[in-house]
Amino acid sequence: MSRNPLAVLTFVLPISDSNKWHLQANDNSPGGWLATAIYAALILLSWREVLRRKPAEKARGRALQQSFWIWLSLGVTAVGINKQLDLQTLMIDLGRRAARAEGLMQYRRVLQAGFAIAAAIAAIAMVGALWKLAKRASPSESLVIVGVCALIGFVVVRIATFNHIELLNEGMEKHRPMLALELAASTFLCFAIWRNRQTDSSRRSTR
Repeated sequence: MSRNPLAVLTFVLPISDSNKWHLQANDNSPGGWLATAIYAALILLSWREVLRRKPAEKARGRALQQSFWIWLSLGVTAVGINKQLDLQTLMIDLGRRAARAEGLMQYRRVLQAGFAIAAAIAAIAMVGALWKLAKRASPSESLVIVGVCALIGFVVVRIATFNHIELLNEGMEKHRPMLALELAASTFLCFAIWRNRQTDSSRRSTR
């Protein structure tokens, strides 16, 4: 009997013979499920912030408006869903199949490095925008921004390991420090969002 609780939902895409994507729990370990639970809490906290803010709200002393929380909620939802679905494996298989069809397999390392560099550039741009936002943010909002930057950093490093950047891939996957980094970043962001909500509530109660 399979130990995977989602084995009944397993669906194999006919993409490649050696590395197929399965619709199932792809990190069926205690650490993997702990990270999934933290992501679930993070998603709930983020969307709750969206719902409690009005689109036109411009509260004094508040830098993080509803648009910020919408983008954050979409981002953490995508990362949380991908935690168990492992959609990057599907994308890698599709890319490998397309590269074979176009005769580009000999350039795969260049393409992988290019994708990782593009992700890093995008991350730097996002962190730069968050840095500007932090300059007018309250201390509790700054904590949220730091948490977002930490999660972005984790995603970039994970993309590098997906693309077999040897300097990162060998050490990060062997002893699973990647999971520790993921747990630390997601837990810190959960705490930061909760702390910011508590600060907002205290501020409103004193008015």
